[in-house]
Amino acid sequence: MTECRYPLKEKEKELGTWTTNIIISDAGCYPVTLTITNINLIFHGKFEMSLSSIIDIARFETHGIDHYMIIARKNITKITPRKSVFNRRITIMTCDNNEFIIDCCMHSIDSILEALK
Repeated sequence: MTECRYPLKEKEKELGTWTTNIIISDAGCYPVTLTITNINLIFHGKFEMSLSSIIDIARFETHGIDHYMIIARKNITKITPRKSVFNRRITIMTCDNNEFIIDCCMHSIDSILEALK
């Protein structure tokens, strides 16, 4: 398992890191490294930084050359897993009704779901 490159806060604890895709409604699909902590979901990828004007609930930060999208766990209202033979996804709904889809393709989503508990 890789380690998160995002500078975690003092009381923030990494629960796991995975390579996956994030699908953002009306904004596209991005390959990312997802890190789940006890406080945030941290997506490290090559984001179009103009997304910050579209998505209110997520924070977009740049550290050096790295771009991050951060969703606070407290803003998540619903988590819906979907498993099929060729596609495994987790849909995350936030309090402002934004939908984010963690697309794991054919890889297991069980460890991500466990970290999201």
